[in-house]
Formats: sequence, C-alpha cells, structure tokens
Amino acid sequence: MMTTFDHQAFDARLGEQLRLARKKRGITKSGLAAGLQLPLTARQLEQIERGDASLSAVHLVQIVQRLDLPLALLLGRVLLDARLDESELAEAWQRLDGPARSRLRRLVCHVADGDAIESA
Repeated sequence: MMTTFDHQAFDARLGEQLRLARKKRGITKSGLAAGLQLPLTARQLEQIERGDASLSAVHLVQIVQRLDLPLALLLGRVLLDARLDESELAEAWQRLDGPARSRLRRLVCHVADGDAIESA
C-alpha cells in the first residue's frame, strides 16, 4: 500500500525539529542565519520553523552543520513522526536486508529515548 507524501506536514515537522535544536543550543534565528554561507534571513528561518516555507537541500545541510546536528538522525526523527501505518511499516521492514534492519533498529531506539538528534 502506497500513501501520498504530504510535503506540508513534512515541512512542519522538519521546521519544528530545527527550531527545537536551535533553541536547545541557545542560537537565535538571526545568529543562525548569519552563520550560513548562502543567504537566508531570520524571517525566512521563522517561516521554515513554522512549516510555512520549504527548505532547500543546500540550506538544510548548512543549518544542520551550523547546529552540529546529524542530518540522518534529524530526518529519521521527522519521518518516524509521520506515523506511517503499521502495515506499511511491516511491508517496508520485509524489504530491508539484515544490516539495514540493524541500523534502523538502533535509530528507532535513539528516537524512542529522545536523544536521536544528539546521537551520532
């Protein structure tokens, strides 16, 4: 069973996770924007954090680097929050090989423990 990708919900979850990580590190929107190589304003960051604007891949990479935030774990947290239904997860699990299952199992444990963003 295939579901439609909800980019607005994804943008909202991604923005929320970025906002939480930024605040946890005590960085202002202006401070974060100033530390990026490609131009991005504090206003644009605010829109991204609210889920009102999409984030380019280049900006996402720059932001996670500036926040010292593992991209894979951030995206894992965002995607797990999508709350895929159980049958979809079961089908996807069956398609994974052993090493991929092990990596995913570790990721899920980190997320469940609330430390996925901080873990490497």
